[in-house]
Amino acid sequence: MGGHEGHRERLKTQFCENGVDGMTEARVLELLLFYAIPMADVYPLAKKLIETFGSLTNVLGASIDELCAVPGVGKNTATLIKLVPQITKKYLVSTAVNIEAIRTTDEAGMYLLPLFFGAKVEMAYMLCIDEMGKPIDLQLLAKGDEKSVEINVNEMAEIAAELRAKHVVLAHNHLSNVALTSAADFETTKAVQRALNAVGARLWDHIIVSKNDFVSMSDSGML
Repeated sequence: MGGHEGHRERLKTQFCENGVDGMTEARVLELLLFYAIPMADVYPLAKKLIETFGSLTNVLGASIDELCAVPGVGKNTATLIKLVPQITKKYLVSTAVNIEAIRTTDEAGMYLLPLFFGAKVEMAYMLCIDEMGKPIDLQLLAKGDEKSVEINVNEMAEIAAELRAKHVVLAHNHLSNVALTSAADFETTKAVQRALNAVGARLWDHIIVSKNDFVSMSDSGML
């Protein structure tokens, strides 16, 4: 067994026994690159990617074009890297949607939080809930840009009326890494609240997400 093969097997064994605990970000990325670039020392490339983008999180969040701009990264490698956050999002969403009932704002927030994993633009989701707290529908309302997303309040009212939803949770994300309510958020919330009331539904909460955190406007006394 050659030097590279022996190193690869040792790193794989380490992962199988302990996960990524104790591994540097470069080693974790190296392990992933094993499956895109066979029979080569990929640690220098892993280090280069971390140095270029600043962190493993930023590497996983980079676009295909940005990744391919790094010497040594081809389309297959970039695709594999981009697959990781997408699989993670699928896993988190699948885990969340198995919940049978939502009874608190924390449960609503944890249900919706995975939807924004790795988001590059602001997005808005609408969660419809029946009178027993069971989720009956989840819809992506809109995608915006890095600074805002436009929400059609009439569309929300139509959806709630069609589904006969008793409660609605609106959620959108901020890319600023600060989950604080803006004046625009407050105005939108009031408009949504009025539109839903007109069709017999209640806006239970408006959740604002930032990275792995969220703020409930209901808990903040704004609803």
